[in-house]
Amino acid sequence: MAAVQRALTSLFRSVGQGLDKAGRCLESNPHIERLQPATQRVAFRGKLPELKCSFVASSATVIGDVKIGEHSSVWYQAVVRGDVNPIVIGDNVSISDRAMIHCSGGKLDAPTKIGNRVHIGVGATVHGATVEDECKIGDMATILDHAVIRKHSIVAAGAVVSPKTVVPSGQLWAGIPAKYQRDLTLDEIAQIGYTLSDSADLAYVHAEEQVKTWEQVVEEADDLEENNNRNSHYCQVTPEKVKKQFLSETIEGYTIPGRLFNSKIAPSGEEHRGGFYESDEADRAEVFENFGITEKKKESK
Repeated sequence: MAAVQRALTSLFRSVGQGLDKAGRCLESNPHIERLQPATQRVAFRGKLPELKCSFVASSATVIGDVKIGEHSSVWYQAVVRGDVNPIVIGDNVSISDRAMIHCSGGKLDAPTKIGNRVHIGVGATVHGATVEDECKIGDMATILDHAVIRKHSIVAAGAVVSPKTVVPSGQLWAGIPAKYQRDLTLDEIAQIGYTLSDSADLAYVHAEEQVKTWEQVVEEADDLEENNNRNSHYCQVTPEKVKKQFLSETIEGYTIPGRLFNSKIAPSGEEHRGGFYESDEADRAEVFENFGITEKKKESK
């Protein structure tokens, strides 16, 4: 049986490939569609990135001799390319969308080192430089070869730190080329930590969403559509205050006027009138009173 199955599998595959080739020959503009390989973790010259981080976005690219520590995140379309020199990134580092982390080889020989608890802004570039712990590199800022950003420093958005420049600890630098602006306050230094904490929490949420199967995605989309289209007039949970106005006993947690099913509060075999049993006139009268209903008495003939 197994041999027959293998033979049929091989036959069907050959037929499919033949039909595909015939179809391409008949097309006026024949082409072959190929799946784009994932670039989240790409080997280069035998070196595969070592990733301990919590999140690497599906559209991000990490290549070659790269090490990224725990609780770090590489966001959408960011690139970390360790092809000509090593790149070492510490723990709890956020590399924002479209950021570029690269290095220089050859005579320049500039590896890239990023410490712990560092925020790399949107579209920022760190090229062959060193960024020490608890720093913030603003959006679209550029740090060039052999520059050093000391601990507790901020490089403002759009700034360009020239090669071999050293930014002392606790300072704000801005401009092109970047220059000293002022010392940072304690609140501004603390804000770096708050930003990274929020980014780490959000990274775990994105990581969970990214690994969902297509069945889970479809199911959640259906649930969302159902909730959005739900008629509020027919899908309301009975408030506790309203429940207490009626019977003390419930049917599956819902308290409603009337009697249902053959249960303790709905004895079988008894004739009922309008949903209330003749043997339960006291409860019937109480419900009528709660609804403000006055029952008309039958006139005797």
